[in-house]
Amino acid sequence: MEQNTDIIDKLARTPLSSILLFALALTVYRILSVKFITHRPKHLRGGGWKAAYGVGEFLDALVYASIFIFFIIRPYVMQTFRIPSGSMVIVLNKAIYRYTEPKRGDVVVFRPPVEGCLPFQIDPETKLPNTDFVKRLIGLPGELVEIKDDEVHIDGKKLDEPYKQLTEQLSAVASPDQFRILTDEEKANVPKMNWKLVKMGDRLVPLNYDAVSVNSMSAVFASVPAYTFADPAEGERAKALPAQKIPAGYFLFMGDNRNGSSDGRAWGLVPRRNVIGRAEFKWFPPKRIGRIK
Repeated sequence: MEQNTDIIDKLARTPLSSILLFALALTVYRILSVKFITHRPKHLRGGGWKAAYGVGEFLDALVYASIFIFFIIRPYVMQTFRIPSGSMVIVLNKAIYRYTEPKRGDVVVFRPPVEGCLPFQIDPETKLPNTDFVKRLIGLPGELVEIKDDEVHIDGKKLDEPYKQLTEQLSAVASPDQFRILTDEEKANVPKMNWKLVKMGDRLVPLNYDAVSVNSMSAVFASVPAYTFADPAEGERAKALPAQKIPAGYFLFMGDNRNGSSDGRAWGLVPRRNVIGRAEFKWFPPKRIGRIK
């Protein structure tokens, strides 16, 4: 299954330069083959010649389809996207946010900030992310978002989150992308965390904290905090700072798998320009086909 999704993802991300060379090679072949066939007398164009002509027409369709899909559909309309957790392939709507703004609850694909990436997710030459993330949009510009005992509050009101789950990784080696949902009893034993944005100097810092820790791995589970405190006293002072609103032009994203997601709780906000599109539905594997909610 993992191999199948990798193949689909690689095909979907085929560089445009490769598609252009492919289309050019087929076009040259088609031009040469048509010229060769048309110069042959009609009464000698039977059998294999007819088959060759049919192959040529198929290649024509392949060229047109490649140009249409990779130069029009993929850049501006939709694209498939692989979700590593669960080994799923989704269809991404790239047109929707060209005429509307992202809404809370949307499952969005976006380019993450450098702070949210692991070393292998950074291009060694440009030093910029070379990967995309898919998360749910939780906080909008101008909103005051806080997490209190694992419950999200927007401008002081608790947010209803039927999609939220607490999970456990099946196997870090054998099944690194497979998870099981915790039982109610197990969920009760998961430490409850708090979160807010605070202003430290000229930057907004995301704080994950409980009674004994601030921005530690135990506090954010799957994420390495973008901002850590060498001095515990500094962390305690940060906890006392007032929560800040999300500034204009930025969003807060979180994963539905709350205790196994590297998301904005650890590395902060995502600018509007990094948003790529909205995830619409799952189409692979077949048993999980359905609309994304």
